[in-house]
Amino acid sequence: MRLARHAAVAAAVFIVALVSAPAFAATSEDCFACHDDPSLVNAQDVSLRVDPKAFKESVHGQKGIECVDCHAALSDVKDFPHDAPVAKVDCSTCHSQEAEDYKASIHGKGFAKNDPSVPVCSTCHGKHDIRPPEDPQSSVNPLNLVAVCIKCHADTKIVAEHHLPPLEKIKAYESSVHMKALREKGLTVSAACNDCHGAHKIMPPDDPDSTANRFNIPETCAKCHQGIYQTYIESVHGQDYLKKNKDVPICTDCHGEHSIKSHESPDSAVYATHIAEICSKCHEDESLGKRYGFAAKRLKTYLGTYHGIASKMGDIKVANCASCHGYHDIRPPNDPRSSVHPDNIPKTCGKCHPQAGKNFAIGKVHVSEARESSMGAFVVERFYTIFIVANISGFIIFIMVDLYARRRKAKTHKRQTASDLEKVSPDSPE
Repeated sequence: MRLARHAAVAAAVFIVALVSAPAFAATSEDCFACHDDPSLVNAQDVSLRVDPKAFKESVHGQKGIECVDCHAALSDVKDFPHDAPVAKVDCSTCHSQEAEDYKASIHGKGFAKNDPSVPVCSTCHGKHDIRPPEDPQSSVNPLNLVAVCIKCHADTKIVAEHHLPPLEKIKAYESSVHMKALREKGLTVSAACNDCHGAHKIMPPDDPDSTANRFNIPETCAKCHQGIYQTYIESVHGQDYLKKNKDVPICTDCHGEHSIKSHESPDSAVYATHIAEICSKCHEDESLGKRYGFAAKRLKTYLGTYHGIASKMGDIKVANCASCHGYHDIRPPNDPRSSVHPDNIPKTCGKCHPQAGKNFAIGKVHVSEARESSMGAFVVERFYTIFIVANISGFIIFIMVDLYARRRKAKTHKRQTASDLEKVSPDSPE
């Protein structure tokens, strides 16, 4: 039955060829005479059917591109059905820049080595049903792109063979603020995989040209967060970033990578009660402090204050590092624009303490018990350390002496009782 059907289709195509002009070129309709047949398969029993409706609605079909424009090897064929197999489609014929970018990418380099697991054009874009990225039905529309990337990046075999980030790290994106904006609110301006890693020219993070390279991440984030970027590069951190300082914190050091949450989420790295912990990653490091001239070991001095204790107890309104020093606009204390410059402290403290005056700028904030930091605090800390230790030791000695005395008294009482009982024994003479 199948052979009869194919023979009928071939005959129809042959008749069309006979009545056509000498410079015959098959149209898409000619191709669909065979390829609209669900039973059409190749030697490996893979379906060769192409849905005419899907093709006509595709970006290529809408532009009037014919099958032979892509399957160029068939452009001069006059006898149908044509021989198999057909040469692979060369997308670079029309998409030269994308092809160049792909060739330079980590995927393209794998393709050049005949790695069967690397994605090619059709892996991401599809084949005969390709739609423009802004089309919600496109496989590379922001709403659908994550599912496309995960086809490889969630494959345990591919992940192991290519030493890719673990699945947990990739899946963390699904609970991020970016994915929630896409999935729950349909905001296609929210960052998807390609917004951070690139589209055709994806490079490994250690490549200087990678958009995910440490020295490119702020610019990558700036594609969406331009205002924050401008503020950041004027800050003490941003100025060192522009100097290619590898130790300076960038966006991902504070906010995370795939798992970025809203700062209002208790799971966020920059949630109010987590700020001190984030800042301490650098500001507790004495070697960094010596290298760049800032005082280290600040976390202890904060946690010992009312603010620090309240924050540790879960108070999200109490002052943390960012409340005083700023977020993206952190500047050195001697900068007149700094929120902790002496002239600005009344205003900074006034956010919580409306009556804050100039006296707020007089005392120290991060007070350490070290002799060189504050002699008064050092003396008080030493006095109370000795006093408390002596006091507790005295109580321990008192309790031990008291227990010893009670035990001796109990033994003496026991002996006396035994002696008295012997004196009144019935065997004793009257």
